[in-house]
Amino acid sequence: MEEQLRANLLLMAANEKTFEEKLAEAKALQLARAKIQQEEKQFDKTKPYLMNLNEDPLLSGKVLHTLDRELVRIGKKNGNPVPEVILGGISIKPNHAQISNKDGKITIAPADAECGEQLFVNGQKVQQETELFHNDRIIIGTNAIFLLKYHAKEDISPNTQKVKDQELDWEFAQAELIDTIDKERKSKLDMLESLRKKEVEQKIQSIEDKFQKEKRINEDTIQKQKEEYERKLKELEENMKRETEQQKLEGEKREAEKEWKEQFAKYEADRLLRDRERERMQREVQEEAVRKRFKEQEKVRLEQKLAKHLSQITEVNLIAKELHRAITFSVKLVYNYISGAELQLYSQDKNVKTKILILVNNKEQTTQYFWSLSKFTNRFFMIKDLLDLHYEGGKLPKENTTDDPFWDPPEPRLIGQGYLCIESLGYLLDNPTTLTLVGDNGPIGKLKVNVVPVNEHGEEFNEGADLVDDPNELLSKRLDFTVEIEHAELPANFCQDTFCRYYLLNDQNEPETFNTSIVQGVTQNPEFNYIGRHTYESVDDKLLNYILNHNVSWGVSLK
Repeated sequence: MEEQLRANLLLMAANEKTFEEKLAEAKALQLARAKIQQEEKQFDKTKPYLMNLNEDPLLSGKVLHTLDRELVRIGKKNGNPVPEVILGGISIKPNHAQISNKDGKITIAPADAECGEQLFVNGQKVQQETELFHNDRIIIGTNAIFLLKYHAKEDISPNTQKVKDQELDWEFAQAELIDTIDKERKSKLDMLESLRKKEVEQKIQSIEDKFQKEKRINEDTIQKQKEEYERKLKELEENMKRETEQQKLEGEKREAEKEWKEQFAKYEADRLLRDRERERMQREVQEEAVRKRFKEQEKVRLEQKLAKHLSQITEVNLIAKELHRAITFSVKLVYNYISGAELQLYSQDKNVKTKILILVNNKEQTTQYFWSLSKFTNRFFMIKDLLDLHYEGGKLPKENTTDDPFWDPPEPRLIGQGYLCIESLGYLLDNPTTLTLVGDNGPIGKLKVNVVPVNEHGEEFNEGADLVDDPNELLSKRLDFTVEIEHAELPANFCQDTFCRYYLLNDQNEPETFNTSIVQGVTQNPEFNYIGRHTYESVDDKLLNYILNHNVSWGVSLK
């Protein structure tokens, strides 16, 4: 796309030039090529020097900088003092770095810590003075890549045994930089996994300790009750020997046995309830761990997929800063919030994916919007063209809103979503529920909804009279129901111009989207008062399975 746009611009510019202008340009180009060839012949390659690497292999090795002096400074043409190696482009400081050549030892150092963030040797950041060797790859800023050549010390260079000269190109330098970033990300993920595992173990151990303590207390209590029972039983047996009313004493014995059995049964029931509660709490902890691990694994997978775009995101942020635009770009990962049990079931399902979006924070318009990766790539080249116009004209380009590649009209923004099982519909029962809405950082509010079965006239069924015992009774029959959305409870910073959206399988077994009206203005408790009528003309096996096993997704968005 970018190459086509540039080719069209060059073609249009060439058509506007006169024959004399074209002839002058051709002569100037010929003289420049002759000058470069003459300089390459005179250049002393026995001494250390820097050679450029370019994305286009034909342009690599065309820029050479000698390092035969004691100190070589690198920066922009407005540096003080003026650097010996002058570079252009964003993220390069006027005095960015310097290379020293003392007693045959070559080192490089950034001018300060900020410059060190944009200075790399063999893919590693340089924050202090670092020794250089033959065939070291040096990246300055985002675009300037050089290869150090020092043939006199080629034998002692650690690069001589590792890589061959023909492998050292622009792609090799970029690949080792990305590899370093991936290793740092993997190390961080391993540390997070270890911390999470330790946290889960501590939580489970805490739950186990709590229930073991309760178990000991209950066992002590039942032991005391048992001892009391045995004491009474022994006392009764002794009384039976002495008393003539043997039948009365046997009745008392039976009552004591009955009382003991009831107490023991109650203890057993309580123990089962405690065991189930413990299992539920442990399961919740484990499912939370599964959700966290799934989210982190998805993040790593997507960040690897996004690796080729990271340099573009960094570059477009720097361009915006260069153009004095109050706009920033960052990666946004949108996750599917489902239960840990569902994650374990669907972990191999390729449809359970996380979306990659680019969040554009437009502080000039006090708004945010999201771009897909393809849209970001297209806008990236348009923004680079805008920077070229700025460099050529020396002034900030003025763009109207529709032509501004940084701008997009506001889009609806999902702030939270929840899920509701509609299994009750299979038994012709309604299901009034207050859903918890989950956003990017956890629960953010509530939404009151209901799914109500009705007859073909839209009337609710009589309570108890029209229920079904087996959902299979609905097969090949018509099913009518309404979806009711009453109101929501939202946070103060996400409550302007809200509406609700839900997804439902229609009568043709295809997913369909339904929206409420927009509640205008700022309100933390928007009243939607929505009733949507839905009909399945004939329930088949697929629809019945959908009703009994599917969770309907509900979301609240800002317009």
